[in-house]
Amino acid sequence: MFHKQDALLFPYAVRQEAAVDLRKEDIPALTWHHLVRLTMEECGGRAKLSDLGDFLAAHPKAKKNPHFRDRIRATVYEHRDQYISCGNGVYALSYAVA
Repeated sequence: MFHKQDALLFPYAVRQEAAVDLRKEDIPALTWHHLVRLTMEECGGRAKLSDLGDFLAAHPKAKKNPHFRDRIRATVYEHRDQYISCGNGVYALSYAVA
């Protein structure tokens, strides 16, 4: 037989839903790689490095880093298996964006 230790204590769980706009929030777990990849997905899977810099200039992570454009370029170079060079500073994701 089940017996509760405190008759006036009832455990319950609450499910909470929320949405976070990663364009405006600087979450510690959000790396430059994630941010660049998600931004390229938002742009249809293909973008110029300069356009990525313009798009991300207002992001809190970019505001904390005066060399954020160099960081974007370095991120693309560091993950060559995920970003395909299309020439003239244009890159595409290595997978199709739906």
